Amino acid sequence: MQEVPKIEIVRITIIDEMTTEMCFVNTGSKRNTAILILPALGVPARSYSKLLLCLAKVGYNAAVFDLRSQGNSSVTAGKGINYGYHELLTEDIPAAIREVY
Repeated sequence: MQEVPKIEIVRITIIDEMTTEMCFVNTGSKRNTAILILPALGVPARSYSKLLLCLAKVGYNAAVFDLRSQGNSSVTAGKGINYGYHELLTEDIPAAIREVY
């Protein structure tokens, strides 16, 4: 029976000093792919641990990261803090992809 890898918790830098937490499971598979899960709004990355482990059981590398102002992100929502889908698509997701690959 194949041993299921443990979930690694890593800090990734989005831009400048803005960081967030990523949960990653690396199966050691020869596949040059990974599944990047985008969490639901308001749901921390660690809530997806069971899904990551299920994907690992069938041989997929997988990762999920905390969105800005959620979970263990260094960004705190507040007055004068502006971000949205543009930043998610142009900064956050590319940083996550760089970390996984």
